[in-house]
Amino acid sequence: MQIGVTTDVARAMKGLKRLEKKQVPFAAALGLTNSAKRLAKLEQRMMVKQLDRPMPFTVRGIRWQRANKAEYAGGALHSRV
Repeated sequence: MQIGVTTDVARAMKGLKRLEKKQVPFAAALGLTNSAKRLAKLEQRMMVKQLDRPMPFTVRGIRWQRANKAEYAGGALHSRV
């Protein structure tokens, strides 16, 4: 009985590099977007705690902007609150 195992490391590395190019910008953008969402909710809670009877209009005025993965290549990936 004979068992043979062959590997194609170069092909596997090429697949990983392709995956890296697609997924790293997406993961970074997703992380920034989720952080902005959580920060906006925290800001709203803190406004209710810290301000004396804030108007609902004021509390709802906190907005966030998502990060765009297309900006990753330029090094300007950001999200805003």
